[in-house]
Amino acid sequence: ADVNKDGKVDIIVANNGLNNVGVLLNVGGIAFTPQATYSTGSASGPNSIVVIDLNGDGKVDIAASNNAAGSFSVFVGTGSGTFLASTTYSIGSSISYVAATDVNGDGKIDIIAALSNGNSIAVLLNSCNS
Repeated sequence: ADVNKDGKVDIIVANNGLNNVGVLLNVGGIAFTPQATYSTGSASGPNSIVVIDLNGDGKVDIAASNNAAGSFSVFVGTGSGTFLASTTYSIGSSISYVAATDVNGDGKIDIIAALSNGNSIAVLLNSCNS
């Protein structure tokens, strides 16, 4: 995903053991800036991310599933390659994978989580007014 709108693909990673999300900005070719990190909370264990414009402002946001904490962290993008502190949403169950799509046809991107028990999903409907 291009998080700073410079036309270059950047790298966003879930750092499970470090309890954060890392962003590496592409400075050309295969060269990247040092990793900037954004906390997902103590003992959260982020394991899956989705990078998409969640609030409809034209800037890339990050949703990270926190397997150990049974929650999501959402980081709102500024458009310059940085992100605001996270807002956390608890779902009370460990998460193995996260995806995003418009589930209910309202034009807003929703978050879907495959729960670690293997038999269920959680859907977080987007209520953003932007």
